[in-house]
Amino acid sequence: MASSPWTKVLDHPDDDHLVQFYGSDEDALAANVTKYLAEGLKRGESGIVIATPAHIALFSRAFHDAGPRIAWLGAEQTLAEFMVDGMPDWARFQETIIPAIRSLRAESTGLRAYGEMVGLLWTAGKYAAAIRLEQFWNRLLGRSSFTLFCGYPIDILSKDFDPEAVDALLCSHSHVVPAGPRTLETSICRAMEEVLGSKAEAAEAAMKDQRFRARWGILPRSEALILWLRRNLPAQADEILSRAKSYSTAVAV
Repeated sequence: MASSPWTKVLDHPDDDHLVQFYGSDEDALAANVTKYLAEGLKRGESGIVIATPAHIALFSRAFHDAGPRIAWLGAEQTLAEFMVDGMPDWARFQETIIPAIRSLRAESTGLRAYGEMVGLLWTAGKYAAAIRLEQFWNRLLGRSSFTLFCGYPIDILSKDFDPEAVDALLCSHSHVVPAGPRTLETSICRAMEEVLGSKAEAAEAAMKDQRFRARWGILPRSEALILWLRRNLPAQADEILSRAKSYSTAVAV
């Protein structure tokens, strides 16, 4: 079976800034994060994971033999080291993150990082702090060659995944890693035909003709469809996405 473009992105990130909106699908997140890290190890790279204890336990199962080539850091503890008055502080951020990156890079050909400190901030309603932290990471990426993969517990089929709500997040990343099952795109199109009837074909044509904002990262087709529906057909979006979720879940089972 041929690899999808998104599998290739995880294999060869090339200093990209990836993001996955995984909702409550811990298995989908774990599959992508472990693939991303494992491919790095195969290429002689090191890894650094900044995550919750539950996710560290979930991810680390696949890396018993990695030894010091992967550093496991607690997201809450690491975040606390550079937060000042509720916002990330650049000087403290550098003091916290750069030494860890340098020590790992010194012993390898490259570095892959995974982090969910931004996800913790977002879940706590500290949206401005999350965006500032993403900006800090991008500044660091511009100065040092490594790859970053961020995880957000945002359900792409909920109203939380709205163009206005996630605009700044999409602008901060180079690629969005698919969150839903492979059948999600087909399920969305099926639900559109049922809900929109004769207007579905015109809507699909409009989606193909309309370009998404150039400053956004590269989106999978399913995530792009959802954002288009939320922005252009808000009255029908909930019903379409609710049906799509039930269809894709039924196929997956």
